[in-house]
Amino acid sequence: MNVDEGLDIVATKGEKLYNIQVKTSNENKFNRYTYDIRISSFEKHNTNSTYYLFVLRGNDTRFLVFPYHEIQKYIDQKIILIINKNTRYRVNISVRDNKIYLGNQSNEVSYYLNNWDLIK
Repeated sequence: MNVDEGLDIVATKGEKLYNIQVKTSNENKFNRYTYDIRISSFEKHNTNSTYYLFVLRGNDTRFLVFPYHEIQKYIDQKIILIINKNTRYRVNISVRDNKIYLGNQSNEVSYYLNNWDLIK
């Protein structure tokens, strides 16, 4: 898109509109990935047709596909944190023993790994 409105891809299928925000991070030496989401953008695109695609770049590239409502749930549970004077959400993802975790190791999110069926 020409102007960053918080969405990277807008697509349609039939009569349905899909909004997709892509976030990319490189794996650090602790097997972690860090992403930031602008709160204003998140609140602006608060629909069930908005998806967040987290690109995990390491030895191979993997994708986590989250519907908007799942991100909202993790914000409400304070698994996704508010940072930068309340202007951004911080998403921390880690990999341990071939499992994917969001925030801490009690919150496994491997279900979302390359799960393209969530976007329908």
